[in-house]
Amino acid sequence: MVHFAGAGLIIFLFVGLWQTFSPPREAIVVSQQDLLRMASVYSSEAGTTPNLMDLQGMINDHIETAVLASEARRLGLDKGDVVVERRLAQKMRFMIDDLANVPNVSQSTLRDWYEDNRSHFDIPTLYSFDHVYFRNDNDQRLENSLVELQNGSDWREVGDAFMLQRQYGDIPRSEIIRLFGTAFADSIVVAPQNRWVGPYVSTLGTHLVRVNRVIASSSPEFKDVVEQVERKWRDEQLRLLNQIAIADIVKKYDVHIESIK
Repeated sequence: MVHFAGAGLIIFLFVGLWQTFSPPREAIVVSQQDLLRMASVYSSEAGTTPNLMDLQGMINDHIETAVLASEARRLGLDKGDVVVERRLAQKMRFMIDDLANVPNVSQSTLRDWYEDNRSHFDIPTLYSFDHVYFRNDNDQRLENSLVELQNGSDWREVGDAFMLQRQYGDIPRSEIIRLFGTAFADSIVVAPQNRWVGPYVSTLGTHLVRVNRVIASSSPEFKDVVEQVERKWRDEQLRLLNQIAIADIVKKYDVHIESIK
């Protein structure tokens, strides 16, 4: 008994000393806000509220993620990781955005800014057209189909099946380029209206085209776009304030760029 008690005392003293001099354990806290966020995410994805088992599973995932992230930082795995650095920089940008205070603006200031940036609000020329698609540019049906269409044949029954739309309404040249390529868009721009013409080659194949309508570009009056102008003005002011804030942060660091030998 004496030996047993002595051994117990030694173990007790050892544990006490270890707890005294060992580094404190990092605490992982699952807050009420964390629980509400988990439940909200689950509800938005599953369409129903989580039960206790679902919630326990999400808590376990949260704890594992927090613990593994902490261990990765302790081992220095976050150093030199481009993805981690970009994510941290992104979070800093979000914080800077939240702290930025864009002042109120007068109508006269907005009007002056609009006049200086009118081109940003111009409405481009818009095109509406129908087209008949052929997979091959040397399709033997092209010439006869064009004549049939010009004579009033139903254009929906001519040509090959097309993966996109066969009719487009009021789209700008930039959108036509995105869908069909530059050469096709240039052909649409100079094509006569209300007449079947072609063939026009696109990045997808060959087309017979009828341009139905062209709406010329225009520049709206300030009073018609004042809300849009204010949004864009505030976006620009926010960008400028953020640039200043980031520049001030950069000034706190000594930046050295080594020369390339």
